[in-house]
Amino acid sequence: MNSMTDEQARSLTLPQRGELRPAQVALFAAACGVAVANLYYSQPLVSLIAPALGLHAGMVGFIVALTQLVYGVDLLCRCP
Repeated sequence: MNSMTDEQARSLTLPQRGELRPAQVALFAAACGVAVANLYYSQPLVSLIAPALGLHAGMVGFIVALTQLVYGVDLLCRCP
C-alpha cells in the first residue's frame, strides 16, 4: 500500500521546466557576486595601476568610477 500522497510524490521528482534547483540558484548567486565584486577589485590597486599606465592617480580613480557607473546604467537598461 502506498503511504505517499500524489503531492508528496511530486515533491520528490525533478523540478518542472522553468524551475531552478537550489544548486543552480547557488551557482547563479555566486556568479553574480563575482561579477559585481570584479568592479571593486581594482580600487585598492589604483595607486599601483596609475604609475604603470603613466596616469595621474585621480584619473585612474575616475576610470574605476566610470566602470561602476556604466555597469549601473547597463543594469537599468537590461532589467525591467
